[in-house]
This record gives sequence, structure tokens and C-alpha cells, in this order.
Amino acid sequence: MSAATTYVLAIDQGTTSTRAMVFDRDGAVVATDQIEHEQIFPRAGWVEHDALEIWGNTRRVIGGALGKANLNSGHIEAVGITNQRETTVVWEKATGQPIHHAVVWQDTRTQGIVDELAADGGLDRFKEVCGLPLATYFAGPKIAWILDHVEGARERAEAGELLAGTMDTWVLWNLTGGGENDGVHVTDVTNASRTMLMDLRTLQWDEAICEAIGVPLQVLPEIRSSSEVYGECKPGVLNGTPIAGILGDQQSATFGQACLTPGTAKNTYGTGNFMLLNTGTEIVTSDNGLLTTVCYQLGDEPAVYALEGSIAVTGSLIQWLRDNLGFIREAPEVEQLAGTVEDNGGVYFVPAFSGLFAPHWRPDARGGDPRSDALRQQGPHRPGRARVDGLPDPRRARRDAGGCRARGRPAHGAQGRRRHGRQRDAHAVPGRHPRRRRRAPQDRRDHCARCCLRGRAGRRLLGVDGRDRRQLDRGRAVVPVDGRDRGRATAP
Repeated sequence: MSAATTYVLAIDQGTTSTRAMVFDRDGAVVATDQIEHEQIFPRAGWVEHDALEIWGNTRRVIGGALGKANLNSGHIEAVGITNQRETTVVWEKATGQPIHHAVVWQDTRTQGIVDELAADGGLDRFKEVCGLPLATYFAGPKIAWILDHVEGARERAEAGELLAGTMDTWVLWNLTGGGENDGVHVTDVTNASRTMLMDLRTLQWDEAICEAIGVPLQVLPEIRSSSEVYGECKPGVLNGTPIAGILGDQQSATFGQACLTPGTAKNTYGTGNFMLLNTGTEIVTSDNGLLTTVCYQLGDEPAVYALEGSIAVTGSLIQWLRDNLGFIREAPEVEQLAGTVEDNGGVYFVPAFSGLFAPHWRPDARGGDPRSDALRQQGPHRPGRARVDGLPDPRRARRDAGGCRARGRPAHGAQGRRRHGRQRDAHAVPGRHPRRRRRAPQDRRDHCARCCLRGRAGRRLLGVDGRDRRQLDRGRAVVPVDGRDRGRATAP
């Protein structure tokens, strides 16, 4: 097959939907298909997904995207997977049947496990090793909770009958054959770094942490780099196609926004809000509530690390205004509402449905009662404005904790395309002009495209490798406030 007729396919398994996108050798989108999946809320603070529904949707969107492009597996040189991070599923090795719904990253049911672990050493008990504070956000305690609350699960896990992983592992295992054809049980370093179980230095599971949290090593996937061939797709529309790139969605977005050198950063506005700052091959530890995580690892090159500030609720708050309060019928209407008034009229919105993430890490934090007199008297306009105005405050707190001043930080995601929100975010940082500092990518799911570049085949196809990233280098820098050289990220 000639180079002109080869393509790469990215699978984007997100919090609310699964998408497949086909890209040509120039990185242009040839076709895309997307299916939403059900959000399951068994009780307050609990969020689940049906992993079998997601796998079924994955197969359908792959076929849909190829059909729209009039292509078949012979045209696809490589597949990349990007995924919602931390969301966890445990399944039977022999049958591929999940033993429980996937527990989503927003879920807070593991607070009891977190409190018990924090009683001996505090919230930073494992941070020196894994870079993360104890929090319900991360995957390790979710695995332990499932094993403890499904009858016989822990015994079966210790007997080697069960497998566990984040959604990248689930999709990869099924694509490569599942239970019938010895599916590949692997994750990449970016997703492993979100479990609270991986040593950032060795890039391997830490036995002591796994034992303390209660996760048997035998259920965990093998940790590999973000860019290598993990296996080939088994019977299906992609039969025989190599899967050559895996990474978590926010790390993929960081790569896609060309944050390839230390000191560069991106900000994603989606279901949640996530700012990542590339710190190069240096592991930088924050004393102010930021996470230390793996940014990416290309094959056998050294791992690249990042500091991250996370907010649990951004776009999901718009859904809440629409579905629960009925203030809007469609999500874009919140922008129009915000623009009809000059200020929020004294209504303040704290997006703390899942507590507060970075830099506070307060699982007990909650916003005000939405049925209050203030909201009822104001109507939909000022609460809509308050919703938009409320989001930059935690983002500013996050940046203050990081000690960094943004200069042209890329902004993307569905919420990043809303002008009022971008301007409010710009105003949240002193000395920044709101009309010049926001850039939205041409492709609204840029991280999906760049996931393809993780795979060696994809990087070769598009002319990008670990030594020549100039083709993608359109990012701008975030520099330390103290004026040090931007090529060296400094500890906040």
C-alpha cells in the first residue's frame, strides 16, 4: 500500500462517549463516529459506567468511522487508544464479564478507604513514591473497593481469575482477543501513574503500596511505554492491525497541544478541567496541592513528567444546570445567559459536587443549596453567569499553587471554546490580556489525533518522531514567576 493511502485510527474512550477518528498522513480528520453511554448514579456521590456497553460502542464507532471513510483494516497502519483516566473495571479473565460496573473517576465511594489509609501518615502518605495524595479520584482504592464489595472477588483475584485496569486496558484487552483469544493485559505509564500504585521512578507497581491499599499484584496489567506495539487486533473490522499507542486523555492533550519541552503547559476544559505543565525528565514534587504524574514515554526513551492541577466539575456543571435545574435546554445557551448580565448579582457557584480537587483536596467541600432563595429570585441569567464565573477561581488557585505565570497557554475542549469562559479565565491571572492569550485547536479533539502519533507507525506516517517534533511545535510557554529559564521547570 502506498504512503498516500495509509491512515491511522484513534479510539477516544471518554467520560460521556466513545469516539473513533480516522486521520490521513497529514493529520487531517477523514472520518469520525461517536456514541454516548449511560451515566449510572446508584446513590449520591457514586458514578458508574457499564463496561460492556462501552466495549460494544467501541466496536460500533470503529466500524462507523471506517464506513464513513470507505476504508477497511487494510488501510489502517496503526491504532492509538486514549481514555478517561482513573475509571476502573474488574472482570473475569476467562469470560471477559465485568464483576461490577466500572467505577468512574468522579466517584467518591472510596472515601472510607482513603480515611483509613490517611490515619497512618496523612494524605501524603504515598506521595513521595507515586506523586499523588490519598484521594477518591485515583484507581487503586477503586479496585480495592470492588474486590471488597463483590462476594468472593478478593479470593478470585488472589487465585488469578480476575483482571483489573483502567479503560485503556479494558479496550486493549478486548481488541486483542479478550478471554477467547488471550487478550493483552497492558496499560501505559500515563494511566498507571493515575492508580496511586506505581513508583514514578521505576515505572513499575510498588508492592508495598499495593499491599497497603489491598490490591493483589496479579490483577494488575503490565506497565509499558506510551509508544510501542502492544499487540494486534483480533477478529473484527481491524483484524491484524497493530495497536501502537496508549495514553490517558489529558496527557494526550498535552502532547497534542505541543507541550513537548519543560515549562510548556495546556489547559483542558471538558467534563472536568485539567492543567498539565511539562517538567521534562525531572520529577518535580509540589508542596501546594498539585499532582506529579507521567506526561508520556516514547518507546525506550526516558519518561517525561508533569505537574497537574485537576478540577472535577466543569462541563458536567452545565449538564447539571440543564438536566437538574432546567435553566437551559442546550449546553451552549449558558454562554448566552452569561452575556446578558454585567455581573453575577451576588450569586457564587462552588463547583464541588465531588469535593474540591487541586490544590485543596477537600472531599467534604460542597457548594450552596441550589434551591436557595438567592437562586430562585435571580432567575437563570445570573446563576448562569455565576456558573461561568465560578470556574476560574479554582483554576487561579491552582496556578497560584504552581507558582507559574501563563504565556499563551493552549486552551481546548468544549468549554474552552466558549468566549466568556476563556475571558474570565484570562482575567483570573494578573497581567494577562483576555483577548490575546487563548487559543483553541483546529480539531476539537486534538488529543485524539495526537494519540495516533504515540504509536511508532503513526509518528512515522506523519513524519514525527522523538528527535524531530518541530512539525507539531506550535505551543507557547508557561514560565516560572521568578524569571528563571523556561527550559527548567521549578518546584512550586
